[in-house]
Amino acid sequence: MSIGPAELLSLALLLLLPILVVLGVMARLRRPRSKDTAAQEQRIAHLEQRVQELERDHTR
Repeated sequence: MSIGPAELLSLALLLLLPILVVLGVMARLRRPRSKDTAAQEQRIAHLEQRVQELERDHTR
């Protein structure tokens, strides 16, 4: 019973598929996170300002 080219191709794909999936997941996990949105940056600036005000009030 000989193995033809179609069977070899199928076997190669079955063996490579899990490797490709793992590599894809790793690449996706390594991707840098997106930048904060404008609303988030505005909120962060507001909170930083509030912290500075509280620190100023505390030192008086």
